[in-house]
Amino acid sequence: MTSTRSAAPDITDDELQALLGEITSTAEKAEEHSFSTDIDDITSLRAAFFVMRERIAYMGWIGDRIAQRAGLEEFRGGADEWLLPPELTPSLKKFGKRPVSEIERAAVPEGEAA
Repeated sequence: MTSTRSAAPDITDDELQALLGEITSTAEKAEEHSFSTDIDDITSLRAAFFVMRERIAYMGWIGDRIAQRAGLEEFRGGADEWLLPPELTPSLKKFGKRPVSEIERAAVPEGEAA
């Protein structure tokens, strides 16, 4: 994919480090989960599949947030395009359902509703 910046980067090194750290942490959790899955139990395998799919989509969504903040073209888009459940996205922050993490703060461009 060839891309040019549509705007000046709107992400600090600390925000970028936090987002990349979240990708790494999520990948590590997915790997750990794969080792603890009972491959002889179909219910366990199905559950592991959905956990892995959700974690992979979460990492893709973070990647798109990094691209957006860096002024680059997104690959897929927002949480809806990544088919993420609401509890994994910053959308619930608007309603005060849970505290805003530094990761989420870094994922939402400045000036947009958090």
